Amino acid sequence: MAANPDLVMIYPSPTAVADQAGAALIASWVTPAQRETSQDFLKFLASDEAQTDGTQYGFRPAGTGGAQALSRRLSPAQRAQFQASYISTELPPYDALNEAAAVWHGQGP
Repeated sequence: MAANPDLVMIYPSPTAVADQAGAALIASWVTPAQRETSQDFLKFLASDEAQTDGTQYGFRPAGTGGAQALSRRLSPAQRAQFQASYISTELPPYDALNEAAAVWHGQGP
């Protein structure tokens, strides 16, 4: 973001959302240290620091804390375009997306 302050984030409405899941495994082969480390990592992913850092890689912050932390780092022009809340839509199945891409590139029906 700092490289070009004139660039802004624009989220179309509705927008597609990709949820990135994480889990701490509980199994006989998971040691207590591994379980504790994985739980600490999941806590870190939910932190304001991780939420804000994730925006550098195209991830939208989860929850209001991440959105507020991000908003403080944006220029006034970027802040005007940022949407902390949004309407999401389901993506079509991958087969439909692949077929649409093939048609777009002149390789389909």
